[in-house]
Amino acid sequence: MYYLSSMISQMLAKLFVLFRWKQHTVLSNARLFNLPNPEQVYPKLIRHIFRELLLVVRNKNFHTQHITPRALDALPKLRKGGILLTAHFGNWEWMGPWLRSLDVPLMATYKPLRNPTMNRLMQFLRNRNGSYTFPLSNQPFALRTHFRKHRLFTILADQDFRENNPKLHPFFSHPAHCNPLPETLLRLFPESPIFMARVFRNASQELTLDIFPLFPSSPAELYPLYHLHLEDWIRESPEQYIGLTHRRLLSTLRTAYSHT
Repeated sequence: MYYLSSMISQMLAKLFVLFRWKQHTVLSNARLFNLPNPEQVYPKLIRHIFRELLLVVRNKNFHTQHITPRALDALPKLRKGGILLTAHFGNWEWMGPWLRSLDVPLMATYKPLRNPTMNRLMQFLRNRNGSYTFPLSNQPFALRTHFRKHRLFTILADQDFRENNPKLHPFFSHPAHCNPLPETLLRLFPESPIFMARVFRNASQELTLDIFPLFPSSPAELYPLYHLHLEDWIRESPEQYIGLTHRRLLSTLRTAYSHT
């Protein structure tokens, strides 16, 4: 059954490449980020997306899973709660079930999809192994309960924030609007530990969990430090950065994704 599903995912990837799904956005981002060989990155990225989607839909990993030494060191600290920043890199959807299977009290935010049917489907896929997601709110006071219960608050911090009061920080030397919530939480809870994590494929194609602490000197330094690591990830494995399919810089560089 797995091989049949894998074959279907590969066929879908080829079909989406044929129809150039998200190609313009991916190539635009690759050039904005000064990534080498954008045309080669695109088909590899689409194949990656459908491979990882297969894992999420089947709710089972058929490959070797690996946890880095620094992630193993961080796990006991994560179990005491804090703030975890991640990105649309590798297979972030698998991070929730994986961390919860390791007894991490994860609470993940999400922005509801515009399509109600797709939104219900995504919440079903995310919460099959126990509910841990809740709608993203800009009211950090509502999160006090989670912090007091020593839960780990998780957020995808690499989205173009197009709502009120965004924070402006450079991303690949371009201005980017960022969600102000992580900085606000850090100001409200200055003693809260901060971590950054990803689930990615290593050189041996092992699904790998990597976690490490962040030590910003101030809340204003949180995003520059986060972007520094994220940019390194993207340069190292651009075909694993699903964020290339998003118009990350649309609100600050409105002509960046215009067809020419």
